[in-house]
Amino acid sequence: MSRLTLNKGEWSEAYCIFAIIGNSCIKTCDDLLTEQSLILKIVGGQFSVNCIYKIRKNEISFEVKEQDIKYHSQFFLDISKDVLRNINSNKKTFSIQSVDKLITDLEINNLKSCSRTKEDTRFEIEDNLTNKIENLGFSIKSFLGSSPTLLNSSGATKFRYHLSQCDIPKELEKLRGKTLVCALISNKIFLDYVGMKNQVYKDNLQKIDLRMPEIIAESLKVYFSSKKKKVSEIAGILQSENPLRLDNPNLYSFKLSELLFHTALGLFPNKIWNGTQDVNGGCIIVKKDGTIMCFYTFRKEFIEFYKKYLFDNCYFDTPSLSRHGCGILKQDSKNYFIELPLQIRIVAPIS
Repeated sequence: MSRLTLNKGEWSEAYCIFAIIGNSCIKTCDDLLTEQSLILKIVGGQFSVNCIYKIRKNEISFEVKEQDIKYHSQFFLDISKDVLRNINSNKKTFSIQSVDKLITDLEINNLKSCSRTKEDTRFEIEDNLTNKIENLGFSIKSFLGSSPTLLNSSGATKFRYHLSQCDIPKELEKLRGKTLVCALISNKIFLDYVGMKNQVYKDNLQKIDLRMPEIIAESLKVYFSSKKKKVSEIAGILQSENPLRLDNPNLYSFKLSELLFHTALGLFPNKIWNGTQDVNGGCIIVKKDGTIMCFYTFRKEFIEFYKKYLFDNCYFDTPSLSRHGCGILKQDSKNYFIELPLQIRIVAPIS
């Protein structure tokens, strides 16, 4: 029997999928994660690459090499409980015996989702509005481990700033990150945004708005120079100070909300974006207690719920500065400069 070893985040996705298959439904929610009247009925889905299943009443049927392998729904509920227990009692990476048997029977090599798409799983949903079976992709954001990232920092997410003067106090050269930025400003040395390192990401951001890179650059300056970190708080500061002199300062909040939404459902820093969504079904949230809720963005009313949830609950985060060579003083032939990294996480909901 093969042994599957995953980390807590990867097991969290598996727990979510097992629990949904066992219950054959997903509860929908609003921006406060309050349950809504719409409950999505699951009639099938894609368990893994080349592994399709159908659900009929309490029976889950998998087609494996032209053979049907059937399970009772309680089997998946029991496995989901076993996975949840292991997530709560283990650290780092681990294996789970009950899952090893399942993937051996179904001849599955891995449960990890593809990192090249925002989609983590697919379900066939019986939509009572369209009266059709909709085959939809969903992302999964789980809080069973640490707070999930909406956007991971990388070499592509660096924003470059020139310093307003070349005479830098020597004691500042050893500082980094927030400490450095605050010290620079205290010394009346200001950061002037000059560009992004990655042209693909810049082009993607400008498909949302031509000034989106500048809006993010100003947001990062506020984050690295203050104790504020929530996107909504920083948008409020930008709205008040209006550093870009927008005719309508309320646009800072609107544009940052659009950034979060498109990042959640389709936009990658290193991949040319065509303006569409990888994820056409929505986002599934797994709370710390294992409760599962869904923003069903296939319907328009849930898009606004999801946008508000992201805007109210996302925050800027500081990644490893040494890993990406960010947050430190650098010098080229003419100027001192600093590169600040963009990383965004979602705050854990109250269970």
